[in-house]
Amino acid sequence: FASYNPIYGQTCNPHAKSRSPGGSSGGEGAIIGGGGSILGVGSDIGGSIRIPANFCGIYALKPTSGRLSLVGYFGTKSLSGQKLVPPADGPMGRDVESLVQFMEAVLCQDLFRLDPSTPPIPFRRDVYENRKPLKIGYYVYDECTRCVPAVEKAVMLAKAALEKLGHTMVETSPYKAAYAYHKILMPALLADDGEGYKDLLKYDDSCGLMYELFHFHRKPYYERWFWAKLKELAGFNPMVTETMKREQMKTITDWFLKANEAKKFRKEFTKTWQEQGLDAVICPCMPCVATTSGVDAQLPTAVTYTSLYKRGVHAYVVNFPAGSLPVTKVTKSDVAKTMDSSFYEAKTGIEKIIQADSEGTEGLPVGIQVVGLPYTEELVLRLMRELDSALKADAPYIPVHTSVHTSI
Repeated sequence: FASYNPIYGQTCNPHAKSRSPGGSSGGEGAIIGGGGSILGVGSDIGGSIRIPANFCGIYALKPTSGRLSLVGYFGTKSLSGQKLVPPADGPMGRDVESLVQFMEAVLCQDLFRLDPSTPPIPFRRDVYENRKPLKIGYYVYDECTRCVPAVEKAVMLAKAALEKLGHTMVETSPYKAAYAYHKILMPALLADDGEGYKDLLKYDDSCGLMYELFHFHRKPYYERWFWAKLKELAGFNPMVTETMKREQMKTITDWFLKANEAKKFRKEFTKTWQEQGLDAVICPCMPCVATTSGVDAQLPTAVTYTSLYKRGVHAYVVNFPAGSLPVTKVTKSDVAKTMDSSFYEAKTGIEKIIQADSEGTEGLPVGIQVVGLPYTEELVLRLMRELDSALKADAPYIPVHTSVHTSI
């Protein structure tokens, strides 16, 4: 969730030049958020569409993996053959209607003919325009990293707006988010011990987040385990130390067993929604707003909020579509609460980094996610449109489209 390259350097957030636009589709988020484009396409494997949308104050949709064709999408070496964590392409734009127009235009017979592996499901406008009240879950904490007050406020503002529209809101909690991250996502993404990234990063150390992760996970298991134990003794966050001890895939049998574990988890996760009768869920995108450039390298485990709803993050487990939209902006009061331990008690190292980095975030956009069951993109967009309209009616949100920087 960072955007650097050795040619142009750091990509900047259009709302604050010292801040990150998120990533990995951060360039797309920055140019749209800065008023230089009206629509673009990003790719997402654990939040790479939704995080830049959240940081840059724009709208985006990560579809169900497979709903849109990936013909023309390319990877490298083992990365393109890794199927437990498939990517998804999706639209990013200045408003919900832009996303709807994109999906309606792309989901057509021409696409289905060009790529017969794509499910021939055209955009269902009847679902998008439906007015039936829904049962929607919400939460502000995934039991991994606590959100700053501004993010919690955004979720609760959205919850209140949806209640006014007649929807039933129920507090819920994500099912075993830390387990999915440590036991399925990381082992799947790094099953080749980073071999697929070797050539990509051989001469490119511009992104600290990616570069440091790559080199650390190239180390033998016993060495990573040793450093993890030292970190544990030093009181480091278990989210960090468990990631460091990421188990290795030594054989094809290990990979098959991991696929079975992922399938089992997906079934359990979906069952929790069915038992509660949920049509959708709203929740944070990230536990923080746009980070200072470079701080992202210290927050690799902060992506559990977006990664939970990617087929990738529960590695083939929860293939749920998720949209991101701006809800509010950070206020002086929000910053003061974040810095006040009685409002935001930073217990882990990651939470302390987020707390310290929250100074100077006044005015930055704060977004949330709207999540639906597989192949319900139309329902997700419907809720995004209803929520956006309701929030603007109560307290207009005006995206900043005036401060375009040449360094983007």
